[in-house]
Order: sequence, then C-alpha cells, then structure tokens
Amino acid sequence: MLYIVVRVDSPQRDIAGVKEELAAYCERYGDIRAVEVRQDEPRQETLF
Repeated sequence: MLYIVVRVDSPQRDIAGVKEELAAYCERYGDIRAVEVRQDEPRQETLF
C-alpha cells in the first residue's frame, strides 16, 4: 500500500476539482480512497 501526501496551493473554488483530478489520475494504478482532505485557513500576518 502507498500513502501519498499532496499539498496544493490553489484558490478555494478549485479544491473539489483538484481532489477529483488527483483521484482520477491515481485510479489508473488501482483502487484509491481519500483518507483525509483538509483545508488550511490562511494565516493573518501581523507586524509588531
């Protein structure tokens, strides 16, 4: 079994499409299951 971790910097509107495209590509090589999909919120930069 192979676990792949991917970090994609894309607009929020493209998140579902990116996940689906990656899954479709990986299905060529066997069954695939998304174990975890997480969206990190952008951090606000502050100046002191």
